[in-house]
Amino acid sequence: GVYNLSKWLAYHELGVNTQTMTCESYNKQRNPEQYCSNIALKANSKLGTMLDRACAWEWLDKCTDGSPDEEKKWLDEVPTMIVGLSTANGQGQEAKMVVVGTAYLDVGGQQCCYEARALTRSHIIHPEVIKGIFKNLMLQFIGCKNEPPKRLIVIRSGGHDGIFRDICQVEIGAMRKAYVELVQEKQSMRPDEWNCKGCKGAGCQLCSPKITCLVAQNSQNNIRLAPAKQEDAEGLVKGRQTYETVNVPSGTCVDSKKLLLPLDASFRVADIELRKRVTDNKELFMFTTPEVDNQDFFLVANGGLKGTSKGVHYRVIWNENYVMGDACLEGKVSQLTGEKLQRLLFALSFIYGKATKAPRDSALVRTASQLANTILSSMSSLGQDINIFFDRRVATGVDGGPETEIYILKNKGDSLIPSFGPLHSWIDDSGNEAQFPGDAFRPHVVA
Repeated sequence: GVYNLSKWLAYHELGVNTQTMTCESYNKQRNPEQYCSNIALKANSKLGTMLDRACAWEWLDKCTDGSPDEEKKWLDEVPTMIVGLSTANGQGQEAKMVVVGTAYLDVGGQQCCYEARALTRSHIIHPEVIKGIFKNLMLQFIGCKNEPPKRLIVIRSGGHDGIFRDICQVEIGAMRKAYVELVQEKQSMRPDEWNCKGCKGAGCQLCSPKITCLVAQNSQNNIRLAPAKQEDAEGLVKGRQTYETVNVPSGTCVDSKKLLLPLDASFRVADIELRKRVTDNKELFMFTTPEVDNQDFFLVANGGLKGTSKGVHYRVIWNENYVMGDACLEGKVSQLTGEKLQRLLFALSFIYGKATKAPRDSALVRTASQLANTILSSMSSLGQDINIFFDRRVATGVDGGPETEIYILKNKGDSLIPSFGPLHSWIDDSGNEAQFPGDAFRPHVVA
């Protein structure tokens, strides 16, 4: 109760950093120095904002063998925003669902931004919620980079195969619409003034960032990996173990067709319709690549210290950065191949503020999941008193489905973390736009 109340006040009312430590936890540690080191890592992670500029880690430009880091080089080409989406679901017929989006504001992942929404439970996130989350994240990205993102990588936690089509049509469409509405608002533009011939204001590949969307199936798989040969398990076998029973090392990635099933034709990475759209528009150029039916992969990022290592099945359901780019950037941007995407996801697993090792899933997704569960537990603890703090707004159902109720804080809008909201802006005497932090500063809640 005290923990949830303190987090609620910090996240929703005050907008301050909090770090909980107890003597009981310290006294139980076999290695107290490691416990203190982890606390210091969490504190530096939470102070990694645009104002505090603390540094908990650093992403080097070169690998240990001296070769350049191709993944970091790809991120440095143009402004690229990496977003993690996760949900926390309550129990019951009219249960609530909290959706949290987290995004990196810098290439090293030291600075993060967050946005959260609450609504009635659904398999597909309502487009109004997606638009609200991505508009806020993009606005904070622009406040840090002084330019909008050119590319989007979205890692969505959870989702079975049956809803992939809905994710592509509803959620990715809402991401494009969020970018269009944000540009229109910043330029005081009416919807009918949008000059894109491809979408007329709805958002398309011509007028919005190129999107790569992955679904991280963490609990939706029962796959366990083991070394295939005795020589592959060298240094891993201990005691009476055999090479078939040991865990694979951290960083094991499998993209074999023997393990991964091909996607439906409508989800092909280089599908015919998308290529035709590129060919018919001079504003886009196409990467010269062979046809690829599947870019899915199975990644075991964590090292198994105890128990059985279970990896994550990443389903690449949409990858425009593999197929095309803006014509004005031809020669400046490179292709996001399957191998580069695998190495990027593995690198992002280490940017985590609670451990010095890589967790099982992506750090962005794990951060979003933790924040979503924290907010859901706070809302659940309110019980019948939830109506004192929240109002409900009814939104139209998706594709003729039932209406969705969106929970909003009274007198504070749709965002559940208003103190971490976007920067305010004003025009100074010389006509230049200046920005300053919102109600409070935005704490880094990754830890």
